[in-house]
Amino acid sequence: MNPNRVAAFLGLAVVAVAVLAGLWLAGSPAEQRLHRFDLRRTADLRSLVRMLDLYRQGNDALPEELEALVDGRIMSRLPEDPETSDAYEYRRLSSDAYELCARFSLPAPESERGDFWYHDAGRQCYRLDAAAMPAALERLGLP
Repeated sequence: MNPNRVAAFLGLAVVAVAVLAGLWLAGSPAEQRLHRFDLRRTADLRSLVRMLDLYRQGNDALPEELEALVDGRIMSRLPEDPETSDAYEYRRLSSDAYELCARFSLPAPESERGDFWYHDAGRQCYRLDAAAMPAALERLGLP
């Protein structure tokens, strides 16, 4: 066998192994897409928490529905699930407490387990106490 052919074959094998290792480490493109959707969902929920806090400060109460946040100035439309375009779930539990829910595609990485926004795959709800804001905003990773 020609040494040039052997070198070419070995080079091709190394490239193939590197590509496969990269895909294995990074996940498939479809899995990466689902991960990006989940990151967007978390960012949307954080944004809703900020808007709910602003609403409560200005109105001394939580809204009955998220649609009340749309004022045309600060918020022109509500965020939607990036994959399904469904609305996020909001439920007012009391005058100071509420729940936000989203449906996640993948579980959050184990490295985020201690984070407030940690989630498993599927529907996840977060209970928040508006009376504890804005101190809680800092703990939630919100400015």
